[in-house]
Amino acid sequence: MDEDDYFDETYFDVFGPFDVDCERLADGGRQAAVWAEANGCRSGLANAIGCYVFCLRRGETLTPWYVGMTIARGGFEIEAFAPHKLETYRRVLEDHPHQRRPQLLLFPLILRTSDRFGRGKTKKRVVLWLERMLMGFAYWQNPGIENVRDMKFLRNVTVNGLFGSPPPGRPKHAVAAARQVLFGD
Repeated sequence: MDEDDYFDETYFDVFGPFDVDCERLADGGRQAAVWAEANGCRSGLANAIGCYVFCLRRGETLTPWYVGMTIARGGFEIEAFAPHKLETYRRVLEDHPHQRRPQLLLFPLILRTSDRFGRGKTKKRVVLWLERMLMGFAYWQNPGIENVRDMKFLRNVTVNGLFGSPPPGRPKHAVAAARQVLFGD
């Protein structure tokens, strides 16, 4: 199978947001309600591989705080609330006490040919690609996201007028054209 076929056979879907239990985050307990609701949306979703985004809700607004991925055998259920992730989530909640409604979005990998969840390390490249894309979108919404790995470029490289402000006094027509082409502005 060549690389184009590999990507043609998969896609990602999105489920959630699922309410995360703050008390369970505090004591490190299992998020059984999240996984029951996820599996109610689609059987086996809790054990799928793919990406996830930990968010805080304030009113109708969701703010992304962490983007993760899993290719682990136990999928989202094993990875999304692993001890090192719980530390990150707790820190976010402590730093933002006014936003106490944590939620989780899931982006499972699905095999196009069978409509089943993708599995295994052979799918790592496409899952990593989605994680980096989601990190970019999350960073543009919230430069304070907690991710560390792969954030150097997002935090330090700008394209004037696209990712960062245009320099003062510079003609704006090139920026306007680029924004229209890339963002539909």
